[in-house]
Amino acid sequence: MLTSLGSITDPAADYAANDSIKVDVLVKAGAYTRRKPFFVDLEQATEATRATVELHFGILRQQHAAVRIADIHGATVTGQGAVVTAGNLLVKESVVEFTAQGRAPDGLSKLEDNGFAMSGRFDRRITEPCILAKRPWYRNFGHWLVDGATVVALAAERIREQNLTVIIGDFGSPKMRAVVNDTIQKLVPGANVLSHRDEEIWHFDDLCYVTPPHVPPLFKLPEALQGIRTAFLGADGGPAPFRKIFVTRRTAGNRRLVNEAEIFELCAARGFEFVDPEQLSIGQQAVLFAQSSAVIGAKGAALTSVLFCHPDTKVMLMSPADFPDPFFWDVAQNGCDYAEVFGPIVTDKARGLNEFTVEPARVSAMLDAAGL
Repeated sequence: MLTSLGSITDPAADYAANDSIKVDVLVKAGAYTRRKPFFVDLEQATEATRATVELHFGILRQQHAAVRIADIHGATVTGQGAVVTAGNLLVKESVVEFTAQGRAPDGLSKLEDNGFAMSGRFDRRITEPCILAKRPWYRNFGHWLVDGATVVALAAERIREQNLTVIIGDFGSPKMRAVVNDTIQKLVPGANVLSHRDEEIWHFDDLCYVTPPHVPPLFKLPEALQGIRTAFLGADGGPAPFRKIFVTRRTAGNRRLVNEAEIFELCAARGFEFVDPEQLSIGQQAVLFAQSSAVIGAKGAALTSVLFCHPDTKVMLMSPADFPDPFFWDVAQNGCDYAEVFGPIVTDKARGLNEFTVEPARVSAMLDAAGL
């Protein structure tokens, strides 16, 4: 099957006459604001990281386009959520993480004419109405929350009213599958769920598609994050914060803080407790972060749970010198106070995967700036 790119945001211009697509606005275009970080230590960051961080942290007001919901008749899904219409057009929004880097999306191969060919090996027809909650990098805890769970949160009412089956990725990790199932059941109790494997081609009689509530590097729809927060903690945001937590990354496969024990000892002397979110259910993590008035840890997916924090919580990250990603600053847009310190890398891996160290004096300075 050959495809070219089309955009749900402008179906009249981009889609062929034989495409049966109805598009509605789910959330109007708008803007939201972020607090300027109260402390940033870039002295040991790379030159490229310093430039990127200074650029990103200067964007305190985020404009965003409308988030749309489309009913697509005769859609096909492959790879990590690549959507192809009945008119043989690849939905641009479903693969932008790949195409923005000049890459062929998973499940597709690039052709000389700038089109794509499907490379899946199975076919399955889905006759029941569905909604796609599978997005690129879906296996990661953080990406599930901001990419997949946000779709379910925004479309929860429609899922209930139309009895839509939620399509997710095939999570290899039993822990992640439990997180995903628990999240969906919190957002839409009783929802039916189907797991789509990346190498399969599924044909849908009726597929509901939501344009991404998260577009890297700096857009995470506040209404979507709030929907997740409310589902787990209620409208009041859950328990009042009273804890200070140090979030470990010791079992991660990359980006470990080599001198974590030394840094934790420093933090423990200031009242921080050691926590490993991987040992907790998503519901327990939501309560833990809601209870926390201060959070510190090496930059990693577990810290996505700062979306459950109350306003004014101190969120403090330690990052490798070569990793300027503002993901967690944006997740902490719920009025949290954000800080970050960068330390030298000690391995030679791809950018953002390196192990690193952070000088205790720099962490102490960050804690001092937080009044801790």
